[in-house]
Amino acid sequence: MKYIDPLPVTCPGCAKTAPYAVASLLALRATCTFCSQNLEAVGREMRGAIAETSAFIGMAEVAIAIERELGVVVTDSLLETCAAPRDLVVKLAEGDAAVPLARLETVVCQKLAELLERNVKSEDLTMSWKSLFGHP
Repeated sequence: MKYIDPLPVTCPGCAKTAPYAVASLLALRATCTFCSQNLEAVGREMRGAIAETSAFIGMAEVAIAIERELGVVVTDSLLETCAAPRDLVVKLAEGDAAVPLARLETVVCQKLAELLERNVKSEDLTMSWKSLFGHP
């Protein structure tokens, strides 16, 4: 997810709009050029939007990997009920006896490792999508 840089922001304090560097907003260091109010709330909102978008994309990438590698259909309605990768693995294993839980877990761990660029263990599958893909 990218923002226009500089990003026009309306100060919650004085209601005036000015452009601000995205880096300073995300670092929670931006202050209003008119009234000097800290724009931390704007930066936190931006961080939240980035985390939500990253989690959604990560979840979709995992679902696509499952479909391609295992031939299992992952519906949007199923994904919406899964707060964490473990939920998805368990629900798919319960719904399709032809795909063993261990195989689903392996595919999900491999895809997450690729996306996160780090080793992923089965314990990591209990983390929420947002925790896995969110940014501080």
